Amino acid sequence: MVTRSTLVGEADQRRRIFNLGETVYQCDVCKRRNRVPTNKYSVDVIQRCIITKNCLGKLHKILTTAEANDVSAITPSLPDTKDWVQRRVYYLHEQAIEDSVWIVRHGLANRPSVQVFVEQLVDGVEELVEVDPQEIRVVNLNTVEIEFDQPRKGLAQCLAYSSENTVNPEVGSPTVVVQGTLLLTNDGEITIATRDSTTLINLTARYRSVNVPGGVIDIDYVGVDDQPSFKSPWVGADKVFVNGRAFTVRSFNLVEQELAPSTFGNNLIADGTQFYFPSLGTTPNENLILLGTSPFTVVDRVVDRYIDIALIDPDQPEIAYTSGDAYAAGSIVKQTYPFISVVD
Repeated sequence: MVTRSTLVGEADQRRRIFNLGETVYQCDVCKRRNRVPTNKYSVDVIQRCIITKNCLGKLHKILTTAEANDVSAITPSLPDTKDWVQRRVYYLHEQAIEDSVWIVRHGLANRPSVQVFVEQLVDGVEELVEVDPQEIRVVNLNTVEIEFDQPRKGLAQCLAYSSENTVNPEVGSPTVVVQGTLLLTNDGEITIATRDSTTLINLTARYRSVNVPGGVIDIDYVGVDDQPSFKSPWVGADKVFVNGRAFTVRSFNLVEQELAPSTFGNNLIADGTQFYFPSLGTTPNENLILLGTSPFTVVDRVVDRYIDIALIDPDQPEIAYTSGDAYAAGSIVKQTYPFISVVD
């Protein structure tokens, strides 16, 4: 006999699954199962199989805790089957630092159509204007070079021509994602995750400035707390799990934090200045930079990538300051699966 306590117990089990931040699906044709990040802000609608290539089945949620816990983080491969790989058709390259040659690593495994927009002053206002560069060179199926007659900054849009994914490698996720320049901050606000769970921490950023003797400026960021700012897409996330480890989430403003305004106000740090965080040590997987995309709301969190601060090269840092924000080279970005999850 079904009792009220039985129904409540089943509901509790379902809640525990959803609170993990992942939903488990099974295909009704290939019978394979997979974990998919739960959409906390809308309704999950996955109609076709995204586990096995060319499978015509539909996915259905697994609602019991016991069955869900038996599903591994990575779907096991099966003989005579190929995993489904999402087709990549679009890539946006952001060139934050002026250069006469842009190297665009789009990763589309294709010779894409390229549109170029550069920042120009129009009636005294800086705007993005579409231009025809001097030359667009195809280096390989994943890289193009865009050449200008003078240093420029702006955007390049790449759109793949192929109608199906015939050349993208069907392999597991790489540990490093090589892409173009990546925006790290929102109005100067950068988000980090630390293994140190202390409420307040202090840290130092070392800027390699050409405007001062010795070429180095250290700025101390004091009293960085464990509550991300509303400017951070990770606001409301006190702790996260990355690669099975718990991290405390924090954010601070590179330009406006105490002790920083005087340095930036005196133009001691020019656009394009590279920097890193020597005070956070050189032990990997201890301190991370969490990512987001514009407009940096909660739904703009990037949950499959991060930057390990310990791996930033102190001699040639892969992150740089320009115009009030920080940018990173795509080569320093690491990809992660299972995805970054928020600890409720």
